[in-house]
Amino acid sequence: ININLHYKRYLNIYVIKSLNLKKWKDKNMDNENNEKLEFYLRKIETTFPKKSKLNQRQYCQIEGMSSTTFHEIIKNKELDKLPKFKSKEIIRKNGIPYRSYSFDIFDAAQFLAK
Repeated sequence: ININLHYKRYLNIYVIKSLNLKKWKDKNMDNENNEKLEFYLRKIETTFPKKSKLNQRQYCQIEGMSSTTFHEIIKNKELDKLPKFKSKEIIRKNGIPYRSYSFDIFDAAQFLAK
């Protein structure tokens, strides 16, 4: 029973991703951008199957940048070099802030396709 539920959940995620891809394609994008978008979506899908969001480490892996470069971009407020993302800040017990970043796979793929 667990195998069937797992498989069904994977199919639902795949169907949702396929429908969202169709929405992205329908937005005034030319063929070259569509091909790039599909390339990056496939790259994300094969590297991180069953994911609809990427964390900072995963995005850096797809982009091919180091985490140091990522933090320099954030520190220098050069946010135009990154796709749209959500962040959460948690203050640790010792007072040092911890930030986590979340990227939607479609936003990341569209940004990389530019």
